[in-house]
Amino acid sequence: ADAGNRTNATEAVMPEAIVNLQPLFLDRTAVMFQPVGDGLRYSACHAKLPDDHTWRGYSRPPVVMPDPLSPWARRLHLNKAGSLEVPLSTPRRADGFVFYNRTFRSIFLGANGFLTFDAPSHNWSGGVQAHVRDRFGISALACQLLPHTEPSEVWHDVLDDDGDPRIVFTYVNVPSVGGDGNTFQVALYLGTGNIRLAWGDIAEESRKSAVVGLSPRSLGGRVKDLTL
Repeated sequence: ADAGNRTNATEAVMPEAIVNLQPLFLDRTAVMFQPVGDGLRYSACHAKLPDDHTWRGYSRPPVVMPDPLSPWARRLHLNKAGSLEVPLSTPRRADGFVFYNRTFRSIFLGANGFLTFDAPSHNWSGGVQAHVRDRFGISALACQLLPHTEPSEVWHDVLDDDGDPRIVFTYVNVPSVGGDGNTFQVALYLGTGNIRLAWGDIAEESRKSAVVGLSPRSLGGRVKDLTL
């Protein structure tokens, strides 16, 4: 279930904290957020993702994402600035996912790289204030993305055969506005409440503008950077 060897632990993420790195340097890495104490704060570990050593091409080898697509993964179709509601259950576990000590049975997948729990976000900005004030959820790579265009793929996976049931969303080659494709993944661990964010290759435009992290939407606009 881990993204790989945890190379360094970071400071705990308090309720007012998010990850806000500009520019982002998250290519080929992962962060595992784990609820601690009363579930109203999270710790985080940062790990490097491995390259695909079976690659025989001359270009840079592709990264190995923590959860490769399963044979039963379902492709999702997101409209520009749209969202989809997806259930948070597996065949063996149907009691939802706990986020900031609240239980949710579904999640809203947003086109611009964020996921919200209580309702879809109608603020499609990728900025810090939108993340902090307007969304109760996760910014996996919150910026202006175009998942409705080629060669974008967005996948929903339900994994529960290894004793660690989780819901996984994988964005593959999703272009940013005016830029190249982005590949990243979100995994929600139903048994523990852990959240894993992983990034493959990220476009330069996204590095400059994206926000990444968790938001309880109760902060009055305060921001704390998490140094990874």
